[in-house]
Parts: sequence; C-alpha cells; structure tokens
Amino acid sequence: MIDRPTQAMAAVTARPRSWWLPALLVLSSLALLTVVSAPQTVALTNERQAVILKPIVASLPEDQAALVMARSQMTERKLVLSAVLGGGVVMAIGWLVRAGVVHLSALALGGQSTWAGTFAAAGVWSMLPDFARNLVQTLVIAVNGRLIEHQGLSFLAASGDWLQDGTNLLYAFLAGIDPFTLWHLILLSVAVAVAAKLSTGKSITLAVVTWAVFTGSRLLLVAISSALGTLG
Repeated sequence: MIDRPTQAMAAVTARPRSWWLPALLVLSSLALLTVVSAPQTVALTNERQAVILKPIVASLPEDQAALVMARSQMTERKLVLSAVLGGGVVMAIGWLVRAGVVHLSALALGGQSTWAGTFAAAGVWSMLPDFARNLVQTLVIAVNGRLIEHQGLSFLAASGDWLQDGTNLLYAFLAGIDPFTLWHLILLSVAVAVAAKLSTGKSITLAVVTWAVFTGSRLLLVAISSALGTLG
C-alpha cells in the first residue's frame, strides 16, 4: 500500500474478504489512541464543559447547578466506550457509504465495478492511512504527555480561542489536511481504477469528489453546530 499500491489493490480486489484486516487495524489503533490519550482528553473535556455550562446553570439553585455539572462530567470509562463503540459505528457507516458512492458513480461513468471488490478496496483498504495516523498520534501523545493542540494544518487558522476555533469552517477544513489525507487520496484513486476499471483521470476525479463529499459533510456538521450555538 506504500510503494506498490496498484498491485496491492489488485490483490485486494481479487480477495475482497480481506477487508476485515484494515478494519481491525483501524479500530484497534483508535482504541489504543483513545486509551493513551484518555487522561488528558477527560481533563480537557471537563474543563471546557464547565466553561460552556457555567452561564447556563448560573440561574439555577446551587444544588441543581451542582447536579447538572456532576452529570456532565466525562470519565475515562465513558470516553473509551463512546469513542470506540461510537467511532466504530461511524467508521463502518463511512466505509459503506464511501464504497456505495464509488460503486454507483463508477457504473455511471462506464466502469465495471463489483460491490465486493469496491467495498474492500475503496471502502476499507483506502482508509488504511487512518491506522498510521492513529499510531503516530498515539506515539506523539505518549512521548509528550499532552494532547495534540491542532490537528493537520488547522494551526494556520487557529485564533487561540478554542470556542471560536470549534465553529470556524476553515479551521475544521484544515484540520483534515495532512500527509495521511494525501495517502488516502492516492489509495482511493488506485482502488477506483483497479476495482472499477476506470481511466486514471476519471479515477482521480472520482476519488477527489468522494473525499470532497465526506469533507463537506463534516463541515456541514460544524456549520450546524455553530448556527445552533449562535441561536442559543
């Protein structure tokens, strides 16, 4: 998947049941990252949650305010369960949707896509860079003893105010741009070309469009969150 992606994707397409391997690797690395970063993540989450809730509970009686604050507290157990189980479900849906978009689009473009091969190659194996990203981030956090402040290139748009950055679309977009994103696009392009038998140009275009759809969906959630926060 690094030096000979075409041969690797051809082998994957010929053995579509191999999708379980990258799925297991990505899920395992997510679990490892979550466990290693749990102490710092829980502390930061609770700190920021307190900032958000403080003006909301200000008008409540002291005992009710304390109860609301206590119930909002994140624990390492809650974090690991929500991140691994919730993250696993979200990733599985993403694999299915990505494969579906590629499969149907490839057929519309005159390709010869089969669901099994496209799901394995474009849906799951193209996400192998997530495994590498998780391992790198786990190592960085373990060595430094603190969370990575800005993901990807988001530091270019960082304001220093986490509340503002959390609703900044440019910040959110740049957070998803790193070398692993480029690797994913390369693997996805190759997967489309091999699994759907499309030309290089069409494969690259379809890969970029598919990535843009997923990125746009992520940014839409940020925009909705920002709008709801403004209304609140």
